[in-house]
Amino acid sequence: LTNPDDDVQALAMEDMANMVKTDPQKATELLDVKVMDALSNIIKADTSKLAGPTPEQMAAREKLLANQTMTDAEKQLASTITPLEQAERNKSYAMFTSAIMQKLYTDEVAKLTNTTVPITELPGAVTIVEQLKNNPNPMVRTSALEALSYIQNPAYKKDLETLFTIAKNDQDKGVQEAATMALDKLNQMPA
Repeated sequence: LTNPDDDVQALAMEDMANMVKTDPQKATELLDVKVMDALSNIIKADTSKLAGPTPEQMAAREKLLANQTMTDAEKQLASTITPLEQAERNKSYAMFTSAIMQKLYTDEVAKLTNTTVPITELPGAVTIVEQLKNNPNPMVRTSALEALSYIQNPAYKKDLETLFTIAKNDQDKGVQEAATMALDKLNQMPA
């Protein structure tokens, strides 16, 4: 997770998610401050100075989406992921991995103590909420909604309902739709 290579980070997060899915008991070994801090650091990383898509790259992507004839060079340009896009993708991965770990954590605490960890005390939850509120990238805000939706718990319903309702007013249509879906899922949860 601390490797500077975005692809290495992404693979590590994928491995963590798979471990939680296939062997949750073993995955409890990953419930560690260092792991959660590394995920938070990926989420909070300043990506503002990273190179994003060039105008030529955007034009090539438009051609691809429009199913227009393209040269091999244009296809290559359209499919090249920029450093900014890689870092933002990893933010999304880190939020989801963090949510998986938070859910595992709350489940383990509930089994051991028969109590629910407050949402404000979940490792990384505040970082995800900050991304929902402040990240300029709608894809990252949508990922934040999806991560928060994943950790649903009756004890978190009021807090999540507030966040999802606010997000329904986001300027991006995709974020609005994700907020509506998260609210619908939340409202289907038994009390």
